[in-house]
This record gives sequence, structure tokens and C-alpha cells, in this order.
Amino acid sequence: MRPPPKHHTTSQHEQHTLLGITFTILAAISFTFMSLLGKIIGERASTDMILFARFFISLILILPWVVKKPQQIIHITHPSKIIFRSLFTFFAFVCFFYSLQFISLADALLLNNTFPLFIPLVTWCLLKAKTPHKVWMGIIVGFIGIALVLNPDPKLFQPISLIALFSGILAAIAIVVIRSLTKTTPTLQILFYNFLICSILSGIALPFRWKSLNINTLLLLFGVGLFGASYQFFSTLSFAKAPVRLTSPLMFLCIVFGVIADFIIWKHNPTLLTLIGMLCVVLGGIITIYFGQKELISNRKQ
Repeated sequence: MRPPPKHHTTSQHEQHTLLGITFTILAAISFTFMSLLGKIIGERASTDMILFARFFISLILILPWVVKKPQQIIHITHPSKIIFRSLFTFFAFVCFFYSLQFISLADALLLNNTFPLFIPLVTWCLLKAKTPHKVWMGIIVGFIGIALVLNPDPKLFQPISLIALFSGILAAIAIVVIRSLTKTTPTLQILFYNFLICSILSGIALPFRWKSLNINTLLLLFGVGLFGASYQFFSTLSFAKAPVRLTSPLMFLCIVFGVIADFIIWKHNPTLLTLIGMLCVVLGGIITIYFGQKELISNRKQ
């Protein structure tokens, strides 16, 4: 029996990569809406309450699938990796939601989405993997675009901004662990235990940081949880379908969405630098996807 033609393997790989890209864009949209609602909530709820809503509502939404496939989801094959990933995810969101109270939505999204710049270092430390130089070029172009979009001023580099930046570093570590987990662990199991562990962690401090809530704030908190769940679902699927070094730069689109939200809600008019920056963000993503895909095909042929 003859082996399948080479173009069949390549086509199959491209189909998976396209799915990974699509899931990443959906994750970026979901993350922007989650962040926007968290920003709108402001001081009406504590950071612990926002975190609890983010993870507990996601946990409730995933329970029907857990009940349907309990043996597949409950049984853990890599408990240390799941706990490790959940801890870094939780503290990344702690830093992010806390910083949202003090800096603009666009600034917080920028600093959180620096995680693609840290992923190559993390993968080198944990997996000894290297990122092609041309992929780095796309990441750098994307980051330059973000700087142009925000037109940063000295206030961006205050201590509270460093906390937002730290959320990006922690997210990079969590993402690399997720990529490793998706090779052997079902997506639903990863999500279930992440939501469960993070709900418990945020719930511990909840009684000490409770604030009275009105119906509007409750709806906003539910929205944070809903969009948080969709972000986690789409991002986890994207990591399963394509390498993080290929798809993660597309999360830069959060910045573009954040700037648009700033304009619609807070009437911040985009400048010419902002428009050029948006183009750079998109261009950086395209460069990274193109050369990342080219490198993957080349490796498969070797």
C-alpha cells in the first residue's frame, strides 16, 4: 500500500492551523469583553469578587459536560501540571483585574498581552525550544504597533503598570504549560480543573472582601464570567490546534479592540499613530503566522 501524497499531510496541517487562528481571534474578542466589563465594574466590587465571578460562573457553565463524561474529565493523569497551570493563571488574572482599577483598559490590555514576548524565553527554559528569527520579527512589529496605538506616556510605567506587566509574564508560563497539557489531556479536563482550583482560591478571600451588589453589578459580574469562560475555551482549543508561538501574537488584537472600546465608551478619539499602530499589529500577526507556518511545514518535511 502506497503512502499518502505529501500534499495531503500539508493540507491537514494547514486546516488545523486555520482552526487555531480562528479560535485565537475569538479568544481575543472574548478577553476584550471580559476586561471591558471588569473595567466598568471598577470599585463597585472587589477584585476577589470579580475573580470569583470570572472562574465560578465558568465552572457552572462547564458542569453539564462534566456530568456527561465524568470518567474522562475527573480522572487526572498529570495533576502537577494542572495545578501548576491553574496557579499561574489565577495570579495572572489577580494582577490584571487589580491593575484595571487604576490604569486605562487599553494600557492594561497592552501590558497583559506582552506574553508572546515572554513565551520564547519560557519555552526555552522549560522545553528547550527555539523560535525562528523571522517569527521574532513579526512579534516585534506587533509590539511596535501596540506602542503606537497607546502612544505611551510616563504614567504608563508607574508601579501599578508593572503589576499589569507581571500578569503578562505569568500568562506566558501558564500558556506554555497548557500547550504541553493539550498533547495528553482532554480540553474539558483542563478547563474544569482550572475553573475549580481558581474558584476555590478566589473564594477563600471572598468573605473578607465582600461588598453589597445591585442588579446591574451582578449582571456585569455574570458577563465577566461568561466572556471569561468563552475566552478560556477558545484559547485552550487554539493551543491544541496550533503552536503557541504561532497563534499567541494574534492576541495583540485585544489592543485594537480595547482602543475601539475606549473610543465608543470614553470618547477617546484615535490618532494617526493609533491607526498606524493597528496596521502594525495586524501586519505583525500576519508575518508571524506566515513564517511560523513555513517553519512548521519545513520541519515536517525533514
